[in-house]
Amino acid sequence: MSSAEGTSATAAPLSVTAREGDLLVLVVASQFGHLGRPAVPDGWEHAYTDGSDSAGRSGYIAWRWASSAADALDVTWWNPANKTAARLRGLLLALNGVEPGSSPTITTWSSTPPTIPEQGLVLAQEHGTRLAPLDAFTITGARVVVSGAASTSASWSTIRAVLTSTGGELNPDPHPATITAWASLSLTPAVTELARVEVVGAGGAATPLPAAERKRTAHTVSSLLASRKWTVAHRGGSASWPEMSLRAYTQCVARGVPALEFSFTLTSDGVPVGVHNVNLRGVDPTAPATPISQLTWAQVRKYRTRGEPIIRLQDLQAAFGRDHVLFIDPKYSVGQLSTYLPWLDPKRTIIKYFGDATWLAKACRARGFTTWGYFYERHITSGQTAQWARHWDLIGIPWDASAATWATARSYGKPILGHICSSQRAVDRALAQGAIGVMRADIGSLPAR
Repeated sequence: MSSAEGTSATAAPLSVTAREGDLLVLVVASQFGHLGRPAVPDGWEHAYTDGSDSAGRSGYIAWRWASSAADALDVTWWNPANKTAARLRGLLLALNGVEPGSSPTITTWSSTPPTIPEQGLVLAQEHGTRLAPLDAFTITGARVVVSGAASTSASWSTIRAVLTSTGGELNPDPHPATITAWASLSLTPAVTELARVEVVGAGGAATPLPAAERKRTAHTVSSLLASRKWTVAHRGGSASWPEMSLRAYTQCVARGVPALEFSFTLTSDGVPVGVHNVNLRGVDPTAPATPISQLTWAQVRKYRTRGEPIIRLQDLQAAFGRDHVLFIDPKYSVGQLSTYLPWLDPKRTIIKYFGDATWLAKACRARGFTTWGYFYERHITSGQTAQWARHWDLIGIPWDASAATWATARSYGKPILGHICSSQRAVDRALAQGAIGVMRADIGSLPAR
């Protein structure tokens, strides 16, 4: 799955992994009305809306059957000759499991929410000021495949996409602060699977997902906590592969790791990017020292995490969010709960942060999330952790803490994860001290399945 945005006819082509027979869907949304029918790629059927019945928002929805993988590469979705000051959004998806030769029934952009298709996609283009949160609508029994993103520093536009397989009821924000236009596609028969996902860099380098990774057990927070001796991939196995890259997470999944840790900071235009530090220097020495929160996504994506494309939260969710537990650390955007919590599924998300942030634990638990607060030995021996631990569902203890420190931690009565393990010896010691699982960095030492 791929998406991009452009302003004043400046945008980037879209690419997505596809196979012969996949249905390709191209969604284009504009902040302004009639755009003079923006250029639709050759060979695509489409339906266009000029904005007259869609809250003044225009755009088109196009589709075609992929005859080869090349049909889904470098798709130009905007018209370079059509100069506009509008904020534009483009979204490209590849779907398999759709009846070959069938035609989707499209309800074009409208200010009225559509009838929910029995099987298909419900789309919303949203536009708001920096004070307007995302309308994180859901549909009962459906799956959010593109969450969208709002900005807290500038006016913004986004597309949100939900995949339905049994119909369902639309659950919009009861007090929306956004200007929203709706569209839908009805597909035949049921969409059983999104096509494989990959992130394609500016140079064309790709990180494909092997076909075998789709044959896996679905994990939830509940199933994880009911088990023992499980592993969380620290930054996607940061001791083995470029941290928080799709390549790293793919390798972790191939080794049967049920939980993936992801640290993000919101860019200045509200995009959650997977970088651990305050700036990009730790993963790309060519990057500026400017904090990520002061850069746009377009600026961030020019750099790499040790040679691999930097990914967003929604990229990880699209690839593995349906069947893996995500340990989410909001890093330098921790205070922007109203922005990022609506993107997360409590059934498959554990919120992670340093244990003194008890306010975060309370706020997230009140919204149905499970929380993990991690500590260091000095905070346990000083007695501080005794007060902090009671606010978290799980706690983290350094694997190499003394036996006495582990005994103190066990007295809090909370499930414990050992962190950060970088060898099997570290894992064994944490489990021997009573941990139910570990946060592990050297995932590459585990055998692939």
